Amino acid sequence: MSDVRELLGRLGPTNIRFDVGRGGGVAELTNIDIAGALGMVPAGLGREVLEAAWCPDVAAMRRHKLRDVVVGLVVPELQRQSRRLCEAHLDLQLAEAALAWSNSATAEQRRHVDRARQVLAQVRAETWPTNTVEHLPALARAAVDEIREGLGRSDHATAVAVRIDPSNYAKLWRPVYRWLLQRMVEAESVAAMQLADAVRKGVA
Repeated sequence: MSDVRELLGRLGPTNIRFDVGRGGGVAELTNIDIAGALGMVPAGLGREVLEAAWCPDVAAMRRHKLRDVVVGLVVPELQRQSRRLCEAHLDLQLAEAALAWSNSATAEQRRHVDRARQVLAQVRAETWPTNTVEHLPALARAAVDEIREGLGRSDHATAVAVRIDPSNYAKLWRPVYRWLLQRMVEAESVAAMQLADAVRKGVA
């Protein structure tokens, strides 16, 4: 079998058969065997993405599972960014306060303020939009589609898919989408290997 993911298409209502002409034990797999192998894949992001990409009819009945794992993945990163932004802002306030308290500000104090401003500007530029959570459903769907259709979608196509102004996508949303896509790709790849292993054991 070229790709074990093809077997998952048999779990949905479809007329396509992937068990024709494959030879060996795989040709004898039933839908129950495939579902059993899928059940051996540990729950989590990888399994949910695997199902969403390759047996969407089944995944549609448990869409909340994908939502929960994506939110669970993204929220800690949003919290980390929020803390980093607060810390950078506080560092600047402290540097400016030290300058204000000084009777004669030193060159080092001014440099400290300048550095703190630069750091804050950089952190702000790297912080995701405040409405990231609102866009998560569209971002996750676009990532699932790209995984299923093949990686390499253009920025414009992604912006259209997630209903974001293409002129704002590169600056504001590309980092968010690429971060999410990378983690979903990695998790789905691991889950696919686990599925393949479960299938091999099932036909051994």
